[in-house]
Amino acid sequence: MDDVSRLRAEVVRLRAEVSALAWEVRAVRRGAELGALPAPSMIRRAEAAALLGVKPGTLAAWARDGRGPPYEVFGKRALYPVAALQEWRGQSGAARELPSGAKPPAAMPLFADSTG
Repeated sequence: MDDVSRLRAEVVRLRAEVSALAWEVRAVRRGAELGALPAPSMIRRAEAAALLGVKPGTLAAWARDGRGPPYEVFGKRALYPVAALQEWRGQSGAARELPSGAKPPAAMPLFADSTG
């Protein structure tokens, strides 16, 4: 993977992190306690790609080919159920579908731990 590809992957990962943090900030501004907030059950393609350690374009290609994790389309946006992504990532067959050299992260947290 060249430097540009690594930087792009890092940008996608950071955008997913920022998105999750922004969600928490909006909830706090509404007066909710972080411990009481439910995590979103569906996430966008960029966030799903960051969770799996692949590019959003790879997920789009998998969707076109009828493989990869399950997703639902709302309007023009593909949304991925978090539980299904975690299950798909944990399956032994998931690693075979990743592009050569790409491996899903062992235990990348999707949302910051709000208990500590």
